[in-house]
Amino acid sequence: MARRENRSARPAVVAAVIRLARRGGLHSFSISDLGQALGVSKSCVYRHFESRNDIVAEAVLAYGDSLARHATRAAAGAPSGIRRLQRMLDVWLGDYVLNDGCLILRAGTECASRAQDAVSRSAARAVTAWRGLLASQLEDAVRAGEIGAEVDTQRVVFEIFSFALGLQHDHLFLGDPVEFRQAVLSSILARHGIRMPGATPLLPAGSHPIASQ
Repeated sequence: MARRENRSARPAVVAAVIRLARRGGLHSFSISDLGQALGVSKSCVYRHFESRNDIVAEAVLAYGDSLARHATRAAAGAPSGIRRLQRMLDVWLGDYVLNDGCLILRAGTECASRAQDAVSRSAARAVTAWRGLLASQLEDAVRAGEIGAEVDTQRVVFEIFSFALGLQHDHLFLGDPVEFRQAVLSSILARHGIRMPGATPLLPAGSHPIASQ
C-alpha cells in the first residue's frame, strides 16, 4: 500500500517542482520550499525521491514530455511537414516561451556550466527530444517537396532553437515587446527557402495562435 501511495504522490511533487522552477529557475527553491508548496514536510518529500537532483531531473523530463504531447496534439489536424511544424512552433513560442518561459530552455542554459549529473542529463535528453521532433517535421517537408532537399534541417532547428532562447531572454529578463518576433523567425526560415503558409504573429502569454491549414 505504501508503494502505491508513493507512486500516486510523485506527479504532485513533480508538478510543484515545475511550477517553482519555471518561476525562478532550477536552483531557486529548496526541498523545504517544495514541501511548503505541497503542504507537507521536507521528510515527506524525501519519502518519494532519493535526492533533490532526482526530483528536478524527473520534473525536467516530465515537462519536456508535456510540451511534446501538447504540440503534437495541436499539430495533429494539419498535414505533416511545414504546416505541422508551424502549429508546433505556435504552441511552443506562444504557450510556453512567452508564457512564463519554457523550462527546457531554462534548464539547458542553467546546466550548460555544471558537471554532468542527473539534472543535466535530463535537460540534455529533453532538449534533444524536442529538437528531434521539430527536425522530423522539417524532414517530412523535404520528402513532401515543400522545401528543397539541400536544406540542412539540423541547422534550421539550431537557428529556431537559438531564436527561442533569445526570445525567452528578452521577453522575461528585459520585458521587451514581442511584436517584431514573427518577422525575425520568418526571416530565419526564408534564408533556407522555407515559407510558413498563413503565418500568424506571435502573441504574448495567454494566446493560442494556431495557423490555419
